Amino acid sequence: MHLENYAMTPFRDFLLGQIKNRQLTKRAFAELIDIDESSLYRFIKEQNPDRPGDDTLLKISQKLNVQLSELIELRDPGLSEVAHLSARAQLMAQEYENMSIEDRQIIDRLFDSFRRGKSSQAD
Repeated sequence: MHLENYAMTPFRDFLLGQIKNRQLTKRAFAELIDIDESSLYRFIKEQNPDRPGDDTLLKISQKLNVQLSELIELRDPGLSEVAHLSARAQLMAQEYENMSIEDRQIIDRLFDSFRRGKSSQAD
């Protein structure tokens, strides 16, 4: 058994702390944040907890009145290096990093085309 498989993640710690502080069952907490109970269990399991998606973070942010950027930092420690960016921009940057090279090239061309269009309008 490898201990690194049981490392606590900040997001997992956050969820478990919220459940404890609110004195809720896991089922009640899942209902509160509007996710399936099975999803909650995957996020808080001891060995290799699942990583919540952006939609789930947004739901939790809204239901618990927690800043989305704080949840992103809990899910992706170190992402705060770009904290000057909005939470949406951080999510988009992360999605871009996870894309294939081909998809990135398409996005780059679209963005370049958009910028060229904007700069020609300013002239």
